[in-house]
Amino acid sequence: MPRKPYPVESDDKLTPLQRYFASRTEPNDATEIFTSIEPYAEGPTGELRKARHALVGGPVAIKMVRDDPNIYEQKALELDMLRLNEQENLLQCFGSWISSNMLWVTCMSMRPGMSLTI
Repeated sequence: MPRKPYPVESDDKLTPLQRYFASRTEPNDATEIFTSIEPYAEGPTGELRKARHALVGGPVAIKMVRDDPNIYEQKALELDMLRLNEQENLLQCFGSWISSNMLWVTCMSMRPGMSLTI
């Protein structure tokens, strides 16, 4: 069953990033959920970092998207597709957060040697 949008509180103090992604992001603080966050790569819309899930201890990949209104719609569509994914053979998304004025999208971490190609 696809995840439902998160409840959104109306608040005039929200940044445009927070307002746009409010129904697509978790309400809690991502910095308390992930530890050992290390840079991995950088791209045109943000950074990719590797980290550990604090409760599970397993590795995760965090895509940190810069606050750029020009890419909100594209990133929102990507998030919606990741949230709807129920196929166990595809990369699983753990959730998304707004932290440090960046959109954090967390997914399974691929180990070296793994491939997305079939």
